[in-house]
Amino acid sequence: MIDAAAPGPVDIVFVSGHERDFRHPPAIAAAGLSHRLAVVQETGVDGWPDMVFDEALWRALCDFLAHQGEVWVGHDMDDLGREEWSLRAFLEDWERQAPDDRGPPGLLVVRSGGALRFCVVTEYWNEVGGPWPYADSYTYSVFSMEDLSGALPAYFREICDGRWRLSDDLLAAGAKRKEPPKRL
Repeated sequence: MIDAAAPGPVDIVFVSGHERDFRHPPAIAAAGLSHRLAVVQETGVDGWPDMVFDEALWRALCDFLAHQGEVWVGHDMDDLGREEWSLRAFLEDWERQAPDDRGPPGLLVVRSGGALRFCVVTEYWNEVGGPWPYADSYTYSVFSMEDLSGALPAYFREICDGRWRLSDDLLAAGAKRKEPPKRL
């Protein structure tokens, strides 16, 4: 959880495209969710010793999705279509937990008229390190029918209010690191 006492904003990078080694649930392909935009929240904050989960960022992603249809939550991507809870029911339970005990669920799903419109898979790179640009992050891979590489970063920029340092660059999946991303 981001703590008001934590100095410095949280860094966010956006990655467009599919990573070669990611295991996609068959329902993603079957629904025509051919685009991927990853929202990569770095867990290190300048001047703060602990890894950070930015709950406000996760909730902002939920708000963006709620404007697209009905949001459902699962523990992991294997729950897709099998074991899901409404976002409201999930949040009621989640908010009873201490803020330090909260973390992002593994799956967010958006349906409209019963059809799968979006699927967000949380990748827990904070637990395993990982390759750049995912190392030490919570990465939210947003799968959709349309390319969100303009709309979703623009939404975060609109509501940012200094809370996050958003990358100016949209990275391509599989890109090699040339230099650190530019920050707003």
